[in-house]
Amino acid sequence: MIDKYAPNFKKLMDKYPDIKKGLTMPDGNIYSLPSFYDPSFLPMLIGTPLWVNKEWLDKLGMEEPKTTEEFYQYLKKVKDTDLNGNGQKDEIPYSSAGIGNLINQVKGAWGLGNRGLGHAYVDVDPATNKLRFTKTDPKYKEMLQYVNKLYAEGLLDKEIFTIKDSALYAKGQKGVLGSTVIPNPATLMNQKKFIGLGALKGPQGDQLYSHVKVPMVHVGAFAITNKNKNPEATLRWMDYFYSEEGAKFYFMGQKDVTYKESSDGKMEYVDDITKNPQGLTQDQALAKYFTWLGGSYPGYVQEKYFKGSETLPEAVATGKKAQPNAVKEIWNNFNFTDAETELMSSVGKDIQSYVSEMEAKFVNGSASFDEWDKYVATVQKMGLDQYMKTYQAAYERYSKK
Repeated sequence: MIDKYAPNFKKLMDKYPDIKKGLTMPDGNIYSLPSFYDPSFLPMLIGTPLWVNKEWLDKLGMEEPKTTEEFYQYLKKVKDTDLNGNGQKDEIPYSSAGIGNLINQVKGAWGLGNRGLGHAYVDVDPATNKLRFTKTDPKYKEMLQYVNKLYAEGLLDKEIFTIKDSALYAKGQKGVLGSTVIPNPATLMNQKKFIGLGALKGPQGDQLYSHVKVPMVHVGAFAITNKNKNPEATLRWMDYFYSEEGAKFYFMGQKDVTYKESSDGKMEYVDDITKNPQGLTQDQALAKYFTWLGGSYPGYVQEKYFKGSETLPEAVATGKKAQPNAVKEIWNNFNFTDAETELMSSVGKDIQSYVSEMEAKFVNGSASFDEWDKYVATVQKMGLDQYMKTYQAAYERYSKK
């Protein structure tokens, strides 16, 4: 049906063969249409950079952190200085919803995550060129020790394990954050003084920007069921959003209603969205007109039509900084057979839950690093060999497509 009724999507598949790889199920069929980000649109693939407060850096007379040690020194200074000048020690050096955001941002400083964010537990060991389960690697232990040091010294928000996005944004709007990981402090917290960091260099000299999403972020963004009486028409309708005209309409809306176009063809949202008179953030103002804010829509995201927070100057600048050290080979998500899915949702899920639980305990100090070997042995006992064999089989299929 794609060949016959989806010329725009077919063109995209021809241009980016990885789309077919990621969409094709183990039985050789394609069942859905994806959300696909232009692979050259790095700020979009980064999504949520590590932001630091530039105004506070300037006040402290500090350069933008380039290493994990410099980032640590900055957080320490934020904790000890009344940078917002209100006479209270209410500055929070770092906050985000969960510890995973920070871990995903700094693990590249230990050379981990070299196939991108789509594979949170497995990458390729550069020494052997074989698959590696990163969460039991000695480098991962070192990275967790670094994050534990930040926590132990009070440099991470006390509520980091429980805070939800909305509460985090409210905190940010009060002007108390030194750093965070979110799409953009300007659009979500009305804080315009933040800059995004590039790849931090780690203690052993590793410097990898591994916080890069899979370009095909959502494989099942759109599917047609067997109850659909007009699948051809449905597919033609959906295919429109993979065209230039469809993408423009979906992300920008109507000319002179939601966006203005200059004589050179440059598009910008109207002032009602970017400088909302009711004081709404840009995302809140956009929500009156658009459905893409929730993510997972079928469509093709390109910089020229997508004017979310990822295309604002500070996000584009972060992309430029990240580019030289960004992951070179990004894997799409692997598609597992029924038997493999069963193993991944039983043994795999148990391993992943245990790893997450222990990760939090190592960071907050309720588990000592003396227990590391016991932790590694437990992951092994839980069926890590089976897990890795399953991953290997899916990887081999993926590589052959």
